[in-house]
Amino acid sequence: MIIAQLKNISKEYKQANENHPVLQEINVAINEGEFVAICGPSGHGKSTLLSILALLEPATSGEYLLAGTPVASLHRDQLAVLRGRHVGIVFQSFNLIGDMTVQENVQLPLKFASHIKSEEHEALVRHAINSVGLAGKENFYPDMLSGGQQQRVAIARAIVHKPDILFADEPTGNLDSTTGEDVMKLLEALHKQGMTLCLVTHDETIAEKAQRRLLIHDGHLKEI
Repeated sequence: MIIAQLKNISKEYKQANENHPVLQEINVAINEGEFVAICGPSGHGKSTLLSILALLEPATSGEYLLAGTPVASLHRDQLAVLRGRHVGIVFQSFNLIGDMTVQENVQLPLKFASHIKSEEHEALVRHAINSVGLAGKENFYPDMLSGGQQQRVAIARAIVHKPDILFADEPTGNLDSTTGEDVMKLLEALHKQGMTLCLVTHDETIAEKAQRRLLIHDGHLKEI
């Protein structure tokens, strides 16, 4: 089953009253259970493509279907519901809230996951934290954790609501090589458990772990 499908997607940004194309005529489908890596040089549109896939920003033109739903005509609240049901996101910079504990950070997506009953929240949070190896650190704050542990919290937060697809933007970019490898092992383990995984990376050794590799260069996409 196709989870995410882009049809003739283009993206432009306006600067000094001029349109600058970032993505041009992108066509790709991501199937349930796949591990897809989007790779290519910095500044060529990788993160922009991921932002469109993760419903963080709209395309300029073309059609995007997420779990079979066309997203272009949806308003902000509808997009939030769709994202809360189907999408998990991991950022390079962790994006944890500093004055919230591990447990509180992980619980955040459940506030927007209308398909999950509130009485299930506690068990889901506990399971997500345990699954990333952070049992016992529920009441820690982000600044009490190492970079690798913070990224594990971010992953737990991204999977707590049982999304159909997990998007990760340079998930090891702010980590040393050893810690980055540990985080990749965790993401690979989640994929083996059935999670659909799509990540952006400029690191060829990470891209090679994927089942499919998509190369973006000058806004154009090709499979390699």
